[in-house]
Amino acid sequence: MPDDSRTEEQVIEEIRDFAAKFEDEWSYKGHGYNETCCHTFVFLLLASCNLADPDCIGAKKDPYFKSYRSELKNKFDKPDGDKDENEEKFYQRHCMIEQLHDISRLAQAK
Repeated sequence: MPDDSRTEEQVIEEIRDFAAKFEDEWSYKGHGYNETCCHTFVFLLLASCNLADPDCIGAKKDPYFKSYRSELKNKFDKPDGDKDENEEKFYQRHCMIEQLHDISRLAQAK
């Protein structure tokens, strides 16, 4: 983003830090909200590092992003009381994916 004051080295360090700390069980069965694969890893990395991808996400060209975002929205856009620890993780992902969508949309507009 134009107003991002981080250096390239700082962004690279954030990416490395996210990747080093990322722990989850990989799944290749489908595209549900509760699955983790290379696609979801990249989306979460972009959101965590506050990086935009307007060509792919903001323009909604990536069908996996659209599907994953839709799955998360269907699960978490309605209040349903307390969440267990596993659901909390995916609720946080829902928030991150919405953030990624918003910053990518803003980047596309600039």
